[in-house]
Amino acid sequence: QTFPGFRPSFPSAARGACRMGLLDSKYDSPAPPSSWFCSRLPISWRRWLSVAAAGISVFTMGGLCFGFDSIYPVLYSSGAFVDYCPAEQAAICSARTDEQRWLSCCDSQVSAIVSVTSVSLFGADGVMVLYGELTDRLGPRWCMSVALSLAYLGIMLLAIAGWLGAAASDALWYFAFPMLGLAGPGIFMAVLSFGEVFPRLEPVITPLAASMFDGSAFVFLFWKLLFLHAHVPLFVIAAAWLLLTVAVGGLAWSLLLSKRKTDAMRAEHEARSSELAPVSGMAQAPAIVWHSEGDGLRQLFCRTDTVLLLLFMCTANLNQTFYIETFADQIRALGASAAMLPERAEEIVELFDVIFPLLSLGTTPLAIFLVNRYNAREHVYLGVVVGLSCLFGLAQLIPFHGPQLAAAILFGPARTLQWACYFHFLASPSRY
Repeated sequence: QTFPGFRPSFPSAARGACRMGLLDSKYDSPAPPSSWFCSRLPISWRRWLSVAAAGISVFTMGGLCFGFDSIYPVLYSSGAFVDYCPAEQAAICSARTDEQRWLSCCDSQVSAIVSVTSVSLFGADGVMVLYGELTDRLGPRWCMSVALSLAYLGIMLLAIAGWLGAAASDALWYFAFPMLGLAGPGIFMAVLSFGEVFPRLEPVITPLAASMFDGSAFVFLFWKLLFLHAHVPLFVIAAAWLLLTVAVGGLAWSLLLSKRKTDAMRAEHEARSSELAPVSGMAQAPAIVWHSEGDGLRQLFCRTDTVLLLLFMCTANLNQTFYIETFADQIRALGASAAMLPERAEEIVELFDVIFPLLSLGTTPLAIFLVNRYNAREHVYLGVVVGLSCLFGLAQLIPFHGPQLAAAILFGPARTLQWACYFHFLASPSRY
């Protein structure tokens, strides 16, 4: 066991052979293990159905909390946390026209919604390690089951709160969004196990899941468009989305392996690795190995590359989370100063809600190319990640329209590529 959720999918001797291309046809056996649901499907169908289910399930439920800025007008219009406002002001807000209801009622209401946003994002960042441990101990199906239960409950609470409107208890909002934040990483971790069943598709599945995780911020933007422009009630939107996610999540769950089949697959890979032992006298290309025999979890965490990797991910992720939560306020503050015109600031705020998820999704081909083309040269794709993160950070620091627009454009690709390469690097066989 290495990092939670990233148990090496085949032993070190076989990994070295895979680096030299010997496992290209042997490791993906003619009949990879399958769940009962897809046991009668052709292997090619199972392979690409797993890829599609991984991408769609993460997109529809994975990173909804990253699109909170888009749903704020929907919450204001639905009367969420309006009880935090003084009674006279709340009465005035309830009498506003439809065009004005999407504006906040008071600062206390805004603070309450921002607090829910912070709790949800913190949960999404902090619960990943627990899902990894759950996947290791009970298998990806249990991980997906827990995550789907939280996602379904969160969406159902949103539907109930939307149906009740201003009469909804604040507890409904307080529980609904954090549940969505806690659910997303579990769905993401579960679908990564498809890369163990189909190893040659791992460089596709990991970047795809990472891009869909950030791209799912588009979901709340879609909800806002339906609510404000098509005048679809929130409870109808949430109820329809619940039905969609039940179908998508059920498909992904049915394709995942149980713990018993996962263990059997790993045991078969162990046995098959002995068949790939190098023949005496054969010239073998030396494999780059970063570990010593007998290294445990403590030695792994204390290694220089691990410490630097985690330090980079922590600082980069903290900056990104802060940026998501405060982006609109930062840009509008610049618009109120001499650094930027107010109308230009509003253009960037509105543009960010669209380009963040779209460019995150558009980064998928680049991420797949990098991890496939430079699979054995980790410094190349990680160098691109660090370079993009630095460019984003530098643009973020310059308080003028051009650099701030560049930061908004770079944010989605930099974040998506960072997570895609991070998880691919963690699963690199040469590390263990």
